[in-house]
Amino acid sequence: MKTSRRRMRRRAIALVLILFLVTLFLFGPAVEAAPCKLTRGEPLLAGDVKDAQSLTLADGREVKLAGIDIPKHDVAKGGAPRVGEQLDAVLAGLLVQDATLAYDQTREDRYGRVLAFPLAADGRSVQSHLVEAGLARVRSSADNRNCIAELLALEEEARAGRRGIWRDSAYAIMAADDVAALLRAEGEFAIVEGVVHEAASVRGRLYFNFGEDRRTDFTVTVAPADAKLFKAGDWTSIRRDPRLAAGRKMRVRGFIESYNGPEITLTHPEQVEFSSEDKARANEGVDGVGKRKKRKP
Repeated sequence: MKTSRRRMRRRAIALVLILFLVTLFLFGPAVEAAPCKLTRGEPLLAGDVKDAQSLTLADGREVKLAGIDIPKHDVAKGGAPRVGEQLDAVLAGLLVQDATLAYDQTREDRYGRVLAFPLAADGRSVQSHLVEAGLARVRSSADNRNCIAELLALEEEARAGRRGIWRDSAYAIMAADDVAALLRAEGEFAIVEGVVHEAASVRGRLYFNFGEDRRTDFTVTVAPADAKLFKAGDWTSIRRDPRLAAGRKMRVRGFIESYNGPEITLTHPEQVEFSSEDKARANEGVDGVGKRKKRKP
């Protein structure tokens, strides 16, 4: 009986892996982003997948897959494969041979885990494969940012194609004006989008308020120590005059905190995506933004 179950499980994993590879053949990699600059390391001899976001090497070291977040909840509920089962199959296929460890800037986290971007036989990172298949979303950090542009582009493509987790409304981008939903998600990693109502800099800290009442509405902040990283692209002008962000549609990602309403603290610019939507149109009330009143954040 046990042998039969093992055989059935191997067949199920093999089927999921085949479906995954067919999906990549049909749909990707169609996204071209900035080259991902990593430092190649030693050959990867994988042991077991420890949990949804890390694996154990043959020598006992634990590797955390940097730059991504794999939701803990299962997506499919009507007989479709679960995220965890898909992940096991995909990792088994990607790391079966000729895999190599690769690193960004920081190689170890505070828990002693190896922070890596394992490279599959095709030269692409495991993270890019998982994000492309909709099995993970981008969760960047200030000290490992080189691959984030590529991963964000792949995430956008996966979301548009409703792959993996993006078929589940539980992982839909949250609305900045849905304060109740944001408060319910306190302590969770989330992607939030909305139009900035007003913005300012107070003693070096940047504030982006997404509603008229700064004491209750959603806010995004950047601490003075982290603001120095926000210096390229749209941030060049916004750093000089934060008020220029008012009326801009922003998509931000991070952990939701509660301080005078829901809040996300930014530590690096890759947490923010600006919409190309016309600024004047946004100021006329798109997504619930009305006339702006001068308020101190």
